[in-house]
Order: sequence, then C-alpha cells, then structure tokens
Amino acid sequence: MNDAAEKQGKPVIEAAMYELEASLTVIHPPRTRRFRDLVPDGLLEISVA
Repeated sequence: MNDAAEKQGKPVIEAAMYELEASLTVIHPPRTRRFRDLVPDGLLEISVA
C-alpha cells in the first residue's frame, strides 16, 4: 500500500487509539521520510510456525 500511495503522490495515514490515548502517523514523501526509512529491515517479515 505504501508503494502505491507514494507512486500516486498521496499520503498514508495511520491512526490508533487505546482507551484515552491516540496516535496519528502521516507518511507523505518527499515531505516526510518513507515508511521503509522508519522501520528497520526484516522487522516487517512475518514468520509462520
């Protein structure tokens, strides 16, 4: 999804909420870093046991 949004020049917006705490992340290259720049290599790999 991040690659498609970046190619179209659209931001990726992530929102999360837990009880009374909330966070909002906006990734919009070139105004912000790319998602891959924020997450270390290998962290996104899913292992299936």
